Amino acid sequence: MERSSGQVRVVEHAELFRAIDHVADAIRSGDLPPGARIRDARLAVELGIPRILVRVALRELEQHGLVRETRARFYRVTEPTPNRFQTAMECVGLEIGIAMQLALPKMDAAERADLSARLRRAALVCTRPGATAEAVYAVTFDLFDEMVARTGNPFLRTSYDRAGREVQRSMRGEMPLLNPPSVIGACAAEVARAVDDGDPRRADRALRRMFRPTFGHALT
Repeated sequence: MERSSGQVRVVEHAELFRAIDHVADAIRSGDLPPGARIRDARLAVELGIPRILVRVALRELEQHGLVRETRARFYRVTEPTPNRFQTAMECVGLEIGIAMQLALPKMDAAERADLSARLRRAALVCTRPGATAEAVYAVTFDLFDEMVARTGNPFLRTSYDRAGREVQRSMRGEMPLLNPPSVIGACAAEVARAVDDGDPRRADRALRRMFRPTFGHALT
């Protein structure tokens, strides 16, 4: 049975994201170490997808800073830059704070209540005993990404994504936390109170504190 053009596009998108996830996971796990050459033809055979989709996937990963195209037109895994992680995260916090200042005034009471409730749930996750970095990132960054999207500002979206790509490039595997989970949770709770009060500037300040390392705190 022939596929419609719409069905073909859905299949191609699924194959593209599978290729992106496959290579990104191999880089983060160390199966593809820094400097490793990625052979797109071999990868296409391994995944059972067209080579052109593998090339598109590698271009996407290049945008995220995980690979780079050489002059010979093949790709290598980039070197991690852990010394830039803190700066990149502070840039992410700056962009999220701007997003809050732009988005919060446009929200009605119901939308503010929903955002506040989600921030409080995030704070609870962060302040739970034994909270992991993975749990903290999972519960907070979905909210932050939505906040940037709510602004509808393409320039902010671009700068936020660029900072996020630098974070990904700077580290491999699990990312450390800039602050203890309890501090991040306290900041999230403060943002929730500012949202309740409709105060975007106070929310912005609390968000920036979340992304600024506590004095004396080692990255963990």
